[in-house]
Amino acid sequence: MLYIKYNKHGDPIGKGFGWLQSYIGVLARTRIVISYKDWRQVPNDDKEKLWDCVTKKNKYNHRLSHRGYRGIRVEMTSDMSTYEVEKISRHIYWVKARQHKHGKYKDSKVEEVVQRILKLEKEEAEGVFKEKGIQ
Repeated sequence: MLYIKYNKHGDPIGKGFGWLQSYIGVLARTRIVISYKDWRQVPNDDKEKLWDCVTKKNKYNHRLSHRGYRGIRVEMTSDMSTYEVEKISRHIYWVKARQHKHGKYKDSKVEEVVQRILKLEKEEAEGVFKEKGIQ
């Protein structure tokens, strides 16, 4: 979860604000038409859609920095062959993206999902579970 601190004037400050500001910038650049010369010209409906993106809760928060999933892949696969890298399932990256340095999870909801994933992995290895659909 991202925590934003405010100074006595109500202005956002600190590291959390930097992350939020960066995220809002990406949203604005990708969701608002470039033809507007001034933020005040952007329709309120478009601004509301951006605000909804900012305020909606992510059910399973990750711990990725700006490097994102690509950074996780590079970290995990730097000494692997292309064949080995292609064999890594998406759920492995999902789990890794939510782990602390020492392999723990901050949120019990994430821990529950990870335990279900591990159970399904075990069942698949034992031949009890057969995956369906795409990975």
